[in-house]
Amino acid sequence: MYQIFGTRQFLRIILYLNAVCAVAIGSNPFGLLSNVPYLKVISLSVILVTALLTILGQTPLFPKICRLPLVWRWLPDISGSYAVEVLSNWPIVSGRVQGDTSASTKSLLQVRQGTAEITARLFSIRMRFHAVDEYSTSDVVVSAIGRATDDALPTLSYVFKGHVPVPDPTDSGEFFGAGRIEIPRALKIAELFGTYWTNRSWQNGLNTAGRIRLTRV
Repeated sequence: MYQIFGTRQFLRIILYLNAVCAVAIGSNPFGLLSNVPYLKVISLSVILVTALLTILGQTPLFPKICRLPLVWRWLPDISGSYAVEVLSNWPIVSGRVQGDTSASTKSLLQVRQGTAEITARLFSIRMRFHAVDEYSTSDVVVSAIGRATDDALPTLSYVFKGHVPVPDPTDSGEFFGAGRIEIPRALKIAELFGTYWTNRSWQNGLNTAGRIRLTRV
């Protein structure tokens, strides 16, 4: 999630936190640390800031912090369980392979249902998808949140690996894909929308793509 600030800006924030912490320790407001060398003050401030970021950023406390006033505008709370609806272009691809292009594109979109679990922390984002029909599962192998601008929402981009235990003749046992989901500016995010695409059975020209909607449970 730190990517939402931009790497340079986030490092600047860390530097400011260390400076504030070092000044606080060096001023010895409670009289517990007298005549502490400057090098030790800096070391203590680094340890304290690291511990603070670990406790607040890498534990279940992080989603609660994301819901605090003003904080949610910078760090959206996307952790949780979601009901997933996927609109796939698979029927269109399959129809073209079979020479059938007569039906309308909209009527040929395949709807699949599933569930997803997102665990967002300051330094990591984990996602897992299960199809309701248990035909396939997907695990995210790398993900990042793109920084928001004045004209664009922050976006969650990810690469996932799909697993199909018993694939159909035209399918693959394993495949990779990628997706892009826009994150709305809201305190309580109810839905997420995005697009995805895969290299599923690409050797047969059967790559799939489509739209995805996640509704928070």
